[in-house]
Amino acid sequence: MNENQISPFSDSLRKSQNIKKYRLKNEKFCKQLIQEYDQHFKEKKNTDFEIITANNLKILTHKSILRSRSPFFNAFLKEKNESQLFFPEFEYQVVYDIIRYIYSSKLYYQPNKLHLYWFVASKFQLYLAAESIKQHFFDVDINPDNVLDFFFMNKIIQPKKMEQKTIEFIAENLGKIKNNKQIAELSQEEILGIIKYRKDNDSQKGNVLVEFINNWAISKTANFDNQDFRKKFFIKLTNNLLNQIPYQYFDIRQDVDLQKLEFQPKHLLLQTKLTQYEKSLQKLEKRNIENEEKTQIQITEIKKSFMENQIKEKEEHRRIKKQRDDRITELANSVAKLQKESKHYKKKAVKMKRELQHFKTNTNQLSETLKTEKSKKIVNEVQNTVFSRSQIILIKEHVKKLKEWINDDYFFSKIKLGFSAKMNGFNSKAFHQYCDNKEKSLVIIKTKDGYIFGGFTQTGFVSGKDEYLSDSAAFLFSLKNPKGDPPQKFPIKKENYFKAVFYSSSWGPVFGDCDLILYSDFKPGTFNFGKIYSLPSGIYENSDEAKNYFAGSNSWKVKDLEVYFN
Repeated sequence: MNENQISPFSDSLRKSQNIKKYRLKNEKFCKQLIQEYDQHFKEKKNTDFEIITANNLKILTHKSILRSRSPFFNAFLKEKNESQLFFPEFEYQVVYDIIRYIYSSKLYYQPNKLHLYWFVASKFQLYLAAESIKQHFFDVDINPDNVLDFFFMNKIIQPKKMEQKTIEFIAENLGKIKNNKQIAELSQEEILGIIKYRKDNDSQKGNVLVEFINNWAISKTANFDNQDFRKKFFIKLTNNLLNQIPYQYFDIRQDVDLQKLEFQPKHLLLQTKLTQYEKSLQKLEKRNIENEEKTQIQITEIKKSFMENQIKEKEEHRRIKKQRDDRITELANSVAKLQKESKHYKKKAVKMKRELQHFKTNTNQLSETLKTEKSKKIVNEVQNTVFSRSQIILIKEHVKKLKEWINDDYFFSKIKLGFSAKMNGFNSKAFHQYCDNKEKSLVIIKTKDGYIFGGFTQTGFVSGKDEYLSDSAAFLFSLKNPKGDPPQKFPIKKENYFKAVFYSSSWGPVFGDCDLILYSDFKPGTFNFGKIYSLPSGIYENSDEAKNYFAGSNSWKVKDLEVYFN
């Protein structure tokens, strides 16, 4: 064979080594994966599936891990996309330990509940776990506490195997097992096996066996209460015992063929029980008689008390009736007195009504006189000024303030009323017809609520395209406002002089960027006061106070509008 030629043996050896490395690597990977699964189960993070056991206790799990590790969960979750699975018949700890086995491949269990662990493992189709539990089960030492668990587990896993051994152990430890609630699960054939073993091996009288069988029969009697001694219950118990195991009470030493059941029951313990129940029933009847006597005495006392209360109620009723009659008489006398007095006051009221009417007439006349005099006085205040024809500027103080704010004596000596909405029309067309291309225009507005405000511009309203007009001397003013502030001037902000007035042939007068605006037909717009012109102290732009400063709201209406120019 050449040196370069590879022998079949060396090739097989190499393959074997590769397989071994692969297995070691795969085992290491699986071990690491199992550790990660176990860590996920302990931390309970990102869980998406709940297993609900007895008493509604929950176990939080992961669908992906359950499906990959259990054929049962793989089939269940593949068929149904559920987030919960209910096992109310299983104890929490048993299910928890089996689920942990799915994650970690480590089996934790309680020795006295191995048959339950085997059942849950089989339910989840974890056959390796079930087989391991089975092997562990037969390594456990039998004792009075776990013998019944052992017996039932043996019946489930390997019928007939060790059955005789467990029956013998139960028979030998009846004194310790007789009060175990699980004895109700024993069949009648298994009870027969226990009786036969005791018969063959017991030299005692069998009292423990009799008590054991009695407890078994009682546990088979539904709704039986050992403390309830009513006749119907011990009759029911009697029938139950006789029907289920008619051979249960007999002398254990008697030579009896249990298979043929050829013997007569003696019912020794049953007779004792019935005697106890009869005595208890007699005591109960005696107690009932005593209670009836006590009840009769109580009824007599109650009747006597009732009669006494009736007498007291009748006396109280008479007293209340007398009080009521006296009160009625008293009220009738008061009414008669008031009726007599009311006639007098009625005459007096007629006289006072006449005097009040006369006073109202005199007051109205006086009020009219005062109004006339005040009107004459107001007219006289502005009669000799440029506002003598005005229906808005009626007091001298307003004239003084406007003259002070405009500060142009020549303008005041030449101005005249150029436009009046009352005379010329409440619309933008009339406004532009009379007011366009006039220099130094003074606009005064009065609302139906009596508020007076307006604006002044040296540029005026120059006709042309819709655009802003510059004016550094323009200002807005308020002579009477909702807040009750004194007359105030609001100059244009220096940086906004180029937006003093906005000309639009479709609108009425517009100052600033809608700081003051009237649309067509003089419908008021929402004021944007403070955008171009300065605001009163303490009021901020875009606030409700700024928008409502001049007229009080956005729903105000124009009563009159006047424009003065040269």
